[in-house]
Amino acid sequence: MTASSFLDEILVRANRGMGRTSVGSGARPRAERVWKSLTSTGSAFVKRIPGAGVQHTKQLAGQMAYVNGKAKGIFGFATGLHAEGDAFEQADLDRIMDAWSQDWKGRPRNGHTSHIVLSFPDDVSQDAARTIAQEWCAEMFESETHTADSWEYVAALHTDTVNPHVHVLLNNRGQNGSW
Repeated sequence: MTASSFLDEILVRANRGMGRTSVGSGARPRAERVWKSLTSTGSAFVKRIPGAGVQHTKQLAGQMAYVNGKAKGIFGFATGLHAEGDAFEQADLDRIMDAWSQDWKGRPRNGHTSHIVLSFPDDVSQDAARTIAQEWCAEMFESETHTADSWEYVAALHTDTVNPHVHVLLNNRGQNGSW
């Protein structure tokens, strides 16, 4: 199955209302809602994790360590990034953190970065999940198709739940300076 045909299948499922996951809101802790959404089967989703944008480099280092620590496949779009193998080299992550944080000023309300999760049904292979996520990220953040800028990001496939999912860490400042 190609990435394109799989994306069509996701749209068909969504249009039929199949496999919807209600994670609710309110008094339940955010971590519990996110865990439930990542461990539910039968649905695919893309979600920006609220409140996960970082304010300083220590937070970015922790976020990158989490994403890279469970990585089973990587990709990204950043100057000097070598995205080969199961996990990023620490030297690459250090260069990216330095490059992203050099122009950080103040404490933006949503942080200097965004954390996005793409989750897939449990019957989707790891290779298909990685390929689909990679194509989606390339279109959304590299291609300048939707806006006249591009954004650097790192992404890692995780398989620590029933559903394969990809974490994307995105620099909120575009390469042309837009937010």
